[in-house]
Order: sequence, then C-alpha cells, then structure tokens
Amino acid sequence: TAKVTMQKQWYQRRVRGEALDSNGAAINVGTPDESAKGYSPEGSVIITLTTVIANSGTYKCKVTYPGSIGQSVSNAIVLSVIGSKPPTDTFIGLGGDGTLQCTFTGRTGTVAWTKTGSTTDLSADVNTGTYQNGEIVSTLSFTAVTSDKEGQYSCTMTYNGITETKTLQVWLKVMRVTSVTATPIYNSVGDSIAFSCAVSWPVADLPSDFTHTVVWTRTGADSNSVTLGATTADPYAFNINSATPLDMGVYKCEVDFNGAKSSDVTTVYVRSLPVLCVDTTASAL
Repeated sequence: TAKVTMQKQWYQRRVRGEALDSNGAAINVGTPDESAKGYSPEGSVIITLTTVIANSGTYKCKVTYPGSIGQSVSNAIVLSVIGSKPPTDTFIGLGGDGTLQCTFTGRTGTVAWTKTGSTTDLSADVNTGTYQNGEIVSTLSFTAVTSDKEGQYSCTMTYNGITETKTLQVWLKVMRVTSVTATPIYNSVGDSIAFSCAVSWPVADLPSDFTHTVVWTRTGADSNSVTLGATTADPYAFNINSATPLDMGVYKCEVDFNGAKSSDVTTVYVRSLPVLCVDTTASAL
C-alpha cells in the first residue's frame, strides 16, 4: 500500500493597474505606493498625490489581467484641490480709486469680504465673477479712498454644499504725504537747510507701474508760489546750501500718486543782518 501525499497549491490571481486621465492616457503624478508599481493582489491602484492645484482633474483606474487583452475601467474620480493665488498688497493714492483682489481655485462658492477691526458691511462694493477655467475671482472696490480705509482685509470663500472655507488676507495701503520737515526751521543768512518729505509707505514697495511724482514749491511773503527745481537725487528731499532772506516762506511737498495728489507744508525763517544807514552829507551851519 502506497501512501500518496498531495499538496494543494493555491495561486492567487494577480492583476496590474495604472492610473489614467480623463482621456484614457496613462499618467505619472505624485508618488505611487507599491501596489501601483507592479501587480496588486487586490486589483486596486493607489496613487498618492500631493495636494497642489496642478493635480486637480479627473482620474480613472484601468485594471488589466495577465494574459488577456481586455481591460476594465472604473468610473471617473474628480479630484478638486482647493487652493488660491496669494494676493499682493494693493496701493492706492489718497483720494484715488482702486480694487483689492482674491483668486480661489478648485471649486466655486460664495465670497465675503471683511476688514480687520471693523464691522462695516462691504458687500455693496464686492464683485465676484463666475467660475471659469478652475478659478473664481472676487474684487473689493474703492472710490476716492480715504486714509481710514487703510488696513488688512480678508476674503473668505465658502464652498457650495460644503462647510469648508478658505480665507485670504490682503493689505490696502493708502499712499499719502504724512509730513514735511525742515532742519533747521530758524536760520541765518548763509545757513544750509535740509527738507524731507515723508510718505505713509516706503516708495520702494510700490509696484513698477505705480507712478509717483514729487513737486516742491515755496510761497514767500509776497504770497507768490514758486516751483523749485530738484536739488538732490532723491525727489523726496530738497536742500538749500546757502540761505538768503528770499528763501524764507512756506514750503510744500506735493506728490501725485497715480493721479491722486497729497501734500503737506512746513515754514522756514531766515534772519537777515540789520543794515545801518549813515547820512554822509554835510549839513550847513
């Protein structure tokens, strides 16, 4: 009697999977795990994607069985990466017009604007566009802006059907002349006088297309206003190397910020030496 030992071997059917875009083309994005690199016993494909805006899109999963020419494609899965484009600080000249802008990506929704430290309703000045090319743009407009409008604003997107929000923050910076100084104010003939015109925000931060033109004028005792030529490379500075009585008066620094003008003044005094008049005509006795 012969004893036969039979060993039963189980072979697991293995399948190969890959990710496809909406047109059926294979894609290679992110970092796939081991099951996506070769054969997966479960017949699944797992792709790990970094949540960046560029990875938004429609994905499909194709499963191919060894030795066959057929394939199975799953229903499409849409990945929407909610993101935004960082807003830049916005400069507006005092009294000028302008807008703040926020751009959201990945999904449409409603946008609300608020100002830090204020409860003012801004909705009347908000314009939110339609969702196009994966983006939605919202703007907050200002007309004849005043200095109290300066500050940090927040735009918040609430995505439709989801209790999810994204908030962006942007500064409105109102460009204006804040002071004009003269050193010294009281002068004698021959003294040097240095003038300085200060503004609300560093002009080095202004965008390249934001124009700013400085004009210095002096109004003397005769009430006539004279435009002064530049004396330094810095238009916000003005110097007098040797003062005369004619230099006494009110000095104004006026800056045109993209068509919106702002100015301030300071007064300078120049003391002259007294002149002694002597009558040399001999009088007859």
